[in-house]
Amino acid sequence: MKNSPPFIHLHPDDNVYVLIRTLPAGEALAIGETSYRFDCELCLGHKIAACAIEKGAKVLKYGMSIGIASQSIAQGDHVHLHNLESEYTHTFTLDEDRRYA
Repeated sequence: MKNSPPFIHLHPDDNVYVLIRTLPAGEALAIGETSYRFDCELCLGHKIAACAIEKGAKVLKYGMSIGIASQSIAQGDHVHLHNLESEYTHTFTLDEDRRYA
C-alpha cells in the first residue's frame, strides 16, 4: 500500500517502531503529524523511537527490554548502537568453552 507506514509497532508497550522495509536516505518518515528525514539509509529491521526515551530508560521491543538508552533519544530518532546499551550479560566465553573440549 502506497500510504502505509514503513514500520510496525510490534507490541503496545514498545517505545520503538521496527522498519518493515529499507528507508532510503532523505525519504520522509511520518510519525503522527511529524515528518522525519534521515541522512543515511536505514535498513529493514532497524528501530525508530516511537516516543521520547530518556537516558537510562529501557528500550522496549516485543514488549521486552532490549537495552538501555545510553543518551536521551527523541521521537523519530534512529535507535541503534550509538544510543542503545545492551543489557546482555556475558556469562560464557569461547575461551571458557575450550577448557571443556
